[in-house]
Amino acid sequence: MPSTPPQTPDDGRIFGFTPPVWGIVLTLLHLVAISTGDVISKYFSYQLPVLMVIWSRYLVHVLVVFAAIRPSRWPTAFESGRPWLQFWRAVAMLLNTVAFILAIHFLPFADVIAIAFISPFIVILLARLFLGEAMDAGRWLACVVGFGASLFVIKPGFGGVEIAILALPVLAAGIFAVVSVQTRSLALVDRSVTTMLWTGIVGLIATSAALPFDWVTPTPVQWLGLFAGGFLAAISQFMFIKANAYQKASVLAPFAYTELIWAVILGYAVFGDFPDAWTWLGMAIITACGLYVLRRETRKPAAA
Repeated sequence: MPSTPPQTPDDGRIFGFTPPVWGIVLTLLHLVAISTGDVISKYFSYQLPVLMVIWSRYLVHVLVVFAAIRPSRWPTAFESGRPWLQFWRAVAMLLNTVAFILAIHFLPFADVIAIAFISPFIVILLARLFLGEAMDAGRWLACVVGFGASLFVIKPGFGGVEIAILALPVLAAGIFAVVSVQTRSLALVDRSVTTMLWTGIVGLIATSAALPFDWVTPTPVQWLGLFAGGFLAAISQFMFIKANAYQKASVLAPFAYTELIWAVILGYAVFGDFPDAWTWLGMAIITACGLYVLRRETRKPAAA
């Protein structure tokens, strides 16, 4: 009986899995990595200045990107077809990072992640305002209900939390929506590694300039924690990019909501935070609205 011939690279499989399957696997690993990295950052933000946590993430981000690029390509890695858009996207990403790290510092981790999922609805509104995309009744309804559901999570005026702090996750979600639109434009002219490098360099320069005013020398364990948080955040971006290269974004999008599962598990395991009934309700409605919008968009004709 003839033996089965070994797999070859020409069949497109990687360790026995087809690229589309790897796209889903990498998306799930990306969500685990970014959730774990964010929890580590939240943990050490109680021991060190928040600025140092943000700076360390950018430092590790840049180191990882350079490690992934062959040295011979370093001089051309910065070359961009739209350098000013790269710069402003990097600035927006820095503001998003600051708002997000501050949000998870002051608020339960799962609550912040849940509110972050209103970002797609903000993207829809931005597309209507600046790109002239049509807004039918279904889109408007999803946006209104999604925003309303976020109030169940943040519960403004309750729990003794200041409104300014409650605004942080909403601000982070809004800025990330802007970054998403900018990323779409840059994807047409620049490589992903170029966008990642601009993001890291601009953020590292900005945070390094302010670091001397808020420096605390970390212990060896804290250095290790800062590196781990930054490494997981950086490597998760690589996995996200590769996942989208292997699989359609419309297929991967629903899996993003599994991040809520990790947010609840990690938030409870590390900080003892467990969502209350209103937060669970808000999470469910936001998820349902997001999946509703996704289903409508994926059912449209390809020409649209």
